[in-house]
Amino acid sequence: MKLPFSTDRRLLLLVCGLTVIVAVALAITQKVQGNDPEDAPDSAFVAQGPIADQNTFNDSMAAKTAIVAQDEKDRQAALNGPAGSKDPADAPGLPANLASPTPWVGIINDPGPMETGWGRVYRLENRWVGYLRNDLVSVVAGSLSDDPTYGTWNDPQQGVVLVKSSSLDNQQYLTPTRTGSVHVSSVTGTCLTLTSTSNTTYQFDVSTQDWSCAPPGPPNP
Repeated sequence: MKLPFSTDRRLLLLVCGLTVIVAVALAITQKVQGNDPEDAPDSAFVAQGPIADQNTFNDSMAAKTAIVAQDEKDRQAALNGPAGSKDPADAPGLPANLASPTPWVGIINDPGPMETGWGRVYRLENRWVGYLRNDLVSVVAGSLSDDPTYGTWNDPQQGVVLVKSSSLDNQQYLTPTRTGSVHVSSVTGTCLTLTSTSNTTYQFDVSTQDWSCAPPGPPNP
């Protein structure tokens, strides 16, 4: 004979049933609201702000490429120097076939790098660079120290030019008179005109390395 459920057991079963019903209801509600990350729509994971389409991406890449190309163009222009500084007409005896890029030729308004210890021996102002019989020649102008040991100069300073080529090491030539430091002021062919701080002018022939320039000979008949 089966005994009827007691009131306590019935109450316990009722509570368990209600608990199951509430748990199921909560699970359904969570899925509908998208609280579970795995059930959230794709849009829930999209970063805030508009998504760039393919055209916008292409435009951005094209602009970046143009900027990089312009930077490279500016860098090459800086390396090559101003166009006027490489005029072959400024270089006597300029070879027809030169390695590229052509070295700067003509008057350059800086003396270039100085060798170690030169600071006590020379005060250099500017230089001329050109070709002579296919030989690259540099003539640097300035003044010579009176006491290189202490790096002292008397007034007026002794003018000097230094000649160096790809086949000849530095050769020193003092100005015929002592009228101050000199700089290269103009050039005609291989004849350099140098002007001192006291406005005295000298002529130096690069081809003969002499303090005089022979006048041009008569034209061929």
